[in-house]
Amino acid sequence: MCREWELSFLLGMHLWIIVAYSIPVATATAIFLIYSSGQGSFSDGIVGVFGGSLFSVTHGSLVTSNLIRETTKIEFANEGYRFGQ
Repeated sequence: MCREWELSFLLGMHLWIIVAYSIPVATATAIFLIYSSGQGSFSDGIVGVFGGSLFSVTHGSLVTSNLIRETTKIEFANEGYRFGQ
């Protein structure tokens, strides 16, 4: 946190920019420590949070793999669908 404050100070940013840098840290703390400790046992909460993340990643990879088709020797793999369209 101090390095971010130092960088913002050197760049002439406002001092409240440290709040923006601390939000991801506070969110991770709330999700993985505070929220999961109230879910029966600590390990059950962690499994629930990671299970949701795993489901999201798996779903995203399945959708992405359905968009990419096999190519022949004549075609290039990057022809057709382009990510970010």
